[in-house]
Amino acid sequence: MQTFYHGSHRLFDTFDLSHALEGDGKVKFGFGVYVTSKYESAVHYSASNKSATEHYVYTLELPEKTGQNYIAFTESLGRMGDTW
Repeated sequence: MQTFYHGSHRLFDTFDLSHALEGDGKVKFGFGVYVTSKYESAVHYSASNKSATEHYVYTLELPEKTGQNYIAFTESLGRMGDTW
């Protein structure tokens, strides 16, 4: 089992990608949910909104990767500037 953390100033019970760009962090690695293996980093991001009065750290426990429980891309998805 692998453990990851997500820091937020919002309380929720399900990750909903329709809210993915509403966070206070910068979009460094693209669209999606950002998690970290370091609890302290999630605490830091939970407090990134200075006007927020509540802070939450969510714990995600993921099973070890096997050949059947992950997506493996066998072809390149393209590069910046490529047209689809």
